[in-house]
Amino acid sequence: MKERIMVAFIEEVQRKGIKFTMDELAENLGVSKRTIYEHYSSKKDILDEIIIKSFHDIEEKEKIILDKQDISTIQKIKEVLIIVPTFLIYMISKSLIK
Repeated sequence: MKERIMVAFIEEVQRKGIKFTMDELAENLGVSKRTIYEHYSSKKDILDEIIIKSFHDIEEKEKIILDKQDISTIQKIKEVLIIVPTFLIYMISKSLIK
């Protein structure tokens, strides 16, 4: 359910910016507002988890790249440097950064 809430949150941000209500989020999900509050206490908490999850995903990608044995250190550096811009482009496209 938490993953569904985060996805719906991003969809609401794309449609309305950050100025949507928890009622609108609940309606988008087809659940009660109480269901959302069982998992998150506020929109800020949802956004915080999205950001934390995104940085965790970046760290996982970095680890995979750094553990590769078949590429040079220079290639590893190049691949790691590409992760952050890709992440920023994703966040911009999701309207979380203005």
